[in-house]
Parts: sequence; C-alpha cells; structure tokens
Amino acid sequence: MNWRSSPSLPLKAERADLLILALAALLLRAGERIALLGGELRPSASRASLERLAQTLGRTAPDSLPPTIALPRHAQLVLIGDFLSPLPAIEAALRLTPSAA
Repeated sequence: MNWRSSPSLPLKAERADLLILALAALLLRAGERIALLGGELRPSASRASLERLAQTLGRTAPDSLPPTIALPRHAQLVLIGDFLSPLPAIEAALRLTPSAA
C-alpha cells in the first residue's frame, strides 16, 4: 500500500485511510459502533471514536493481511486494501469464525 503511480499523487495507504475515515463517519451517523480489527480500542459509537480512529491510523503501518482473530457474534467487517498477497494467504486470513461471546 506504500506505492503511488506518480510523486504528485498520495500513497495508496493514504487513500485507504481516507476511505476508512469516511466510512467510519457514515457508520457513526447511522448509530453504529466502530473499531479497528485487532485494535486496542473497544467498538464505540461516540464522535470521539472517529478522532481516536484517525490518530490510530496515523500511527500504524498497514499490514498486508488482517490479524487472525475471532470476530464477535453479529460483527461485520469491512476490509480495505489492495489484496496483492498470495490468494491462499488471503483466503486463510478471511476464514475467521465468530466467537461464542
């Protein structure tokens, strides 16, 4: 994601962060709770969570694949990336099962 086709354009990772923040803002407006997968913060529907999300995105380097952790029951996941990892690795990372909690 640390690539751009021209020096005058933003990195793909910067565009991805912008898309994440825009989607998070829309979800918060709709009353949904948001959090980063594998992040330290619990899902929250407060407006402050958007700023915390932005700060977290600015500090973390994007991984090529999401962490392998179980999702809470009824959770929904949005993945944003270029998906250039080998297909078997992507498939294995996406085989997350909901937890019993």
